[in-house]
Amino acid sequence: MKITTHIATFIAAATLTANAGNVVCVGINEYAQRTDLEHAENDARTVAAIFKAQGHTVTTILGADATRDAIRAAINADTDIIYFAGHGVRGSLIVADGEFELSTLANSNATLLIDACFIGSGLKLKGSVKVLAAAKRRAFEANGHGLFTKHLIDWLNKGGDFVADEVSSYVAAKVRKETGGWQKTVLGYI
Repeated sequence: MKITTHIATFIAAATLTANAGNVVCVGINEYAQRTDLEHAENDARTVAAIFKAQGHTVTTILGADATRDAIRAAINADTDIIYFAGHGVRGSLIVADGEFELSTLANSNATLLIDACFIGSGLKLKGSVKVLAAAKRRAFEANGHGLFTKHLIDWLNKGGDFVADEVSSYVAAKVRKETGGWQKTVLGYI
């Protein structure tokens, strides 16, 4: 198991049910100023494929194309889910051209799911946008996925409804068990 500083999941949606929604999936493996990741782009592709198979409209942005402007352009008032895989720091995703502050999404109608190091440390107990983050500190990658994403994919493939509280409980329990409690998934707000 490899410890990495990464964000593997950034999904935004309050609740997705059987109704089709709009999903944005972002993944970045290679960074100029940080250690490269192994599985972020694969995670983004996999999550995108699952949501597309469920009938959602999906936009996927990978690698060097995942800039602040490209991500902002893909997100609109109808966006339900934004998935991001890559590096993160407290309060920001690290995208191809710098930091993308989570606070810029505070007025969106979305819930964010983020498999990332350090993202969970900056979340609030109350706010306008739900965020499911992989970790307060470091997050693991192993066996082709970030652990958070691995269990998110498992939840979605088992037909679990996308209700942030339910998926959060499932993913948090699985990640906690697999890491011996070292990686703690966080459900919070921006």
